[in-house]
Amino acid sequence: MVKLYRHNPYVRLGGDIVSVVGILAFVSFGVAGVVLWLGSGVWPQQLSMRALGTNGVFAVILLQNCAFVAWAWWRMASNQRERLGLTITSWSRVGIYSIIGVPLVLASNIVVGVLFVLLGLRQNQTAAYPLVAGDYTGQLVFLVAAAFIAPLGEELLFRGYFWERLVTRTRVYGAIVGSALIFAVGHSLSASQGAIVLVMQTFFMGLVLAWLRHASGSIWAGWLAHCINNMIAVAVATYVVNHPQINGISNSIAVAIVTYCINHPLFGCVRAS
Repeated sequence: MVKLYRHNPYVRLGGDIVSVVGILAFVSFGVAGVVLWLGSGVWPQQLSMRALGTNGVFAVILLQNCAFVAWAWWRMASNQRERLGLTITSWSRVGIYSIIGVPLVLASNIVVGVLFVLLGLRQNQTAAYPLVAGDYTGQLVFLVAAAFIAPLGEELLFRGYFWERLVTRTRVYGAIVGSALIFAVGHSLSASQGAIVLVMQTFFMGLVLAWLRHASGSIWAGWLAHCINNMIAVAVATYVVNHPQINGISNSIAVAIVTYCINHPLFGCVRAS
């Protein structure tokens, strides 16, 4: 079995995926459970971001992504920076694809989100954010964790480590689809309702981010697009939390943006018409 693992690249890849899922589950559920248990003295029956609060969520996201970075770095024994996509060989190339990538990522989320809403399906990841009205410090902490730390760890893991593993064994298109699938599966536990919507949104987003990894030659164009996407999602959710008079906010990023626009004073003409 050990010999098979060492000499069969597909068995090693499968082992890597299982290991990463195990790390994710341990940090997400084990560490989070311990934090809640220490706070209340009772092991929680159900884990949620709201129960953890912004500080707890920040700690979990930080631990998750430190684990992702450490895993990817450890598995790449040599030439880590180049193989993980951290090296920039052409700043102009990264800049161009950053400009292209941001609207593509946002469009993929909005289009997929709207299609599923039209089908009557919505996911509730946004509703689980640990945001409290008026808690501006907590909101800032969550924004930093979700919009900057998480994208860096995820880009290093999915478009760094897994991309490099896949692209050396399949064609570029296989690596794009494969890394997007792993990225989507990794997000499947982030919603307790409408998980298929979140999986499809992250899959198509993963396709765009993987293409940016290939086209730009590094993870940085994808990281910037990923950051802006998450920043908008958190910003819209925060605005809605701080303005409870806005009703009907959806659990998808796409409809959240639409709802925000319709209810914003600048778009009063939309309501009037």
